[in-house]
Amino acid sequence: MFAEAYADDPARNAKNAALKAGYSQRSAHVQAVRLLKNANVRHAINERVRENSKTVSISPEWVVQETMRQYQKADQAGERNNALKALDLASKFLAMQTTNVIAQHTHRYDDMNEQELAESIKGDLAELGLSLEEVTGTRH
Repeated sequence: MFAEAYADDPARNAKNAALKAGYSQRSAHVQAVRLLKNANVRHAINERVRENSKTVSISPEWVVQETMRQYQKADQAGERNNALKALDLASKFLAMQTTNVIAQHTHRYDDMNEQELAESIKGDLAELGLSLEEVTGTRH
């Protein structure tokens, strides 16, 4: 149980892993140190990390959700600088995603007439959760 808790914790906090494994608050640190020295435990940790790395799938949605979770955690703790860093990271990631979507679709525009181009642009904006009116500030 300790090996799984330790391997599944991105921070690799041994004391927290010991607590999750059922050790008391009083003995968790000592037990964690003892367990990390055990070759069988180290092997189990390495196997779990290897197993986890095969199943981890990072999607754009996950990145945004995790970044916003970090923002909320920092904001609730009153850690203004960390909260701003999380928002900055989220905005940079979203800008990068927007650029990728636009780049993927730009090549299609070359052979389109004006009507096809307008419909295609509307569709591309919809993929980003935007409307032509929002982008241009006008009504069509």
